[in-house]
Amino acid sequence: MTWVQGPVRYADLRQPSHHPRRPGVSALSGLGFEELLALTRQEAFAGRLRRRSDVFHWARTLDFGPVTLPDDYECFTLLRPTAPGLEVMNGAGEWIDAPPLDNCFVVNTGDLLELWTNGEFAATSHRVRKVAVERYSFPLFCTVDYDTPVAPLPAFTGPGRPARPGVIAGEHLYAQTVQTFRYLGQRLADGEIALPAGSLPLSSFGQEARHAPRSSTPFPRP
Repeated sequence: MTWVQGPVRYADLRQPSHHPRRPGVSALSGLGFEELLALTRQEAFAGRLRRRSDVFHWARTLDFGPVTLPDDYECFTLLRPTAPGLEVMNGAGEWIDAPPLDNCFVVNTGDLLELWTNGEFAATSHRVRKVAVERYSFPLFCTVDYDTPVAPLPAFTGPGRPARPGVIAGEHLYAQTVQTFRYLGQRLADGEIALPAGSLPLSSFGQEARHAPRSSTPFPRP
């Protein structure tokens, strides 16, 4: 949802032309005081409109979970953070800093690349710690079509290296996303949505899967 609903009108942050049953405005400033007051009592996808005295501000503080992001569910991710805070798990099961470097991108290995290589390249288990400065991350998630079967390539299997079970790319992304975010988890618990057959649990990939007992301490969301 990209729009916020008032008692008689709505505001869409992307400035749409109209919305059914409600006259629209192109910005929050187009709503009256009572309409803004009504919006402070309801959630929206990007955050909540909060009131302080007679001043309203948009707070992007909804907690969709999780306390950590175990790994990315696609092939790989190109990431450009604006400030420190990113931590990754190394091969010893330790959380280490991954500070931003000038003119560089962070490259996170994803679940599908780990599966294609039968574990040769582990998905990057990562999390973000709280920092004192405003921080933004700009990710580019690189993946394949929804119906693509993903299984270990022959070059990464053989004696002593049995092939791991494969997945359907889109079904894996969907299942992991539902299990990651609390609001989707609640819909799952309420029976509104369901996981595809054979869905893997969270932390089935990456260093976190290999060092699960050492990474079980919850970590606060930024």
